[in-house]
Amino acid sequence: MITRTMYVLAVPDLERSAAFYRDVLGFEVREIGDPGWRIFEKDVCRIMAGECPDATPAAELGDHSYFAYLTVEGVDDYYRRAREHGVALIKPLRDEPWGMREFGLYTVDGHRMMIGSEQAVSPALGEVAPIEAANLALLRSYLAALEAGAVGDDLARFFTADAEQVELPNRLNPNGGRSDLATMLSRAEQGRKLLSAQRYVVHRAVAHGSMVAMEAEWTGILAVALGSLPPGAEMRAHLAMFFDIEDGRIRAQRNYDCFEPW
Repeated sequence: MITRTMYVLAVPDLERSAAFYRDVLGFEVREIGDPGWRIFEKDVCRIMAGECPDATPAAELGDHSYFAYLTVEGVDDYYRRAREHGVALIKPLRDEPWGMREFGLYTVDGHRMMIGSEQAVSPALGEVAPIEAANLALLRSYLAALEAGAVGDDLARFFTADAEQVELPNRLNPNGGRSDLATMLSRAEQGRKLLSAQRYVVHRAVAHGSMVAMEAEWTGILAVALGSLPPGAEMRAHLAMFFDIEDGRIRAQRNYDCFEPW
């Protein structure tokens, strides 16, 4: 009978590795009486790391550098921490047809790891209908396009020709407003000049028929000064977004944007 499993890794710098697993992934670091070894432990996962500065770097091992798939609760929180620490990604966070919401990363030592959460389905609701799954996938692709700075046709493809976006009053836009597709595309061009980068972390999404509700966290890095904020400053907002989908495109979007103070 197998009573425990443990990963064993060779790392070039034990202190640097320990800092990565502690600060990025939330592991506890334990000494075991030998200065060349550490145990990284979190819940049921244990990693035994040994300092081997002369070993072949993991980054040079190709696909053999994969060593773990961590199934976790709250994969979005792991993804957010990885992004905040500038961790190199194998794949961005996304929902997969095999029932996982997952992403992949490179550790500080070059090892590759997958992290994912099983997609929970409420017994009361039954399985997600194909159209609802398609609508959720559409909106995750839409947010990924926004992160990539999509404008013009690359952005318009997500919307119907008569699409409308409603923005409720917020600190950045005190009066709120309504935008048709042409206005949305114009604002996207302006946004690309204002921001050097932006990202969305979706905390939860619910689909029902043609409607989707999303709770997300947005972070933007300024390319130019905005009020008292200098270039390079970070803006953050907590979003509630409600969408109506028609024939695989967004027909309506309603945003409640709560910006953190600046």
